[in-house]
Amino acid sequence: MAFQGVSAKLDKQATENDPENKADAPIYRYHYLLSPQPPREWYYFFDLARAQRPQERAWVAPYTIAEDYLIIYCPPLQQKFKDVHDHVIEDVALANQRLKDQISQTEKTEDVSQQGVNDLRAVKERLAVSWALLRAEDFR
Repeated sequence: MAFQGVSAKLDKQATENDPENKADAPIYRYHYLLSPQPPREWYYFFDLARAQRPQERAWVAPYTIAEDYLIIYCPPLQQKFKDVHDHVIEDVALANQRLKDQISQTEKTEDVSQQGVNDLRAVKERLAVSWALLRAEDFR
């Protein structure tokens, strides 16, 4: 089955004030349900998308993954959350595209490898036929 991509939907009911926050300003945990559950490789591409986000243009909110949820830690400021929400959606889309590209490249490599194996089998069969003909001529 081909990879169709992962979606991230904000679960507003699971949003909560971070009880582990020791700072004066409140920090919220915004829970995004990942659907379907991403393959292991997807997380690498998501991390890469987050790490490559230009720091001078955008604050990158810390996050964790817990079961089917991506949990973003962010102050409850309206504009800050909107920016973070947009970044999450962009990073999920980028991770999806990069994983699809990798799968496509892997499939192409496997196709080329399989073609190489088939070519070698054809050469082997031709050599076997040639060898058999040579041996048959030796006995004439």
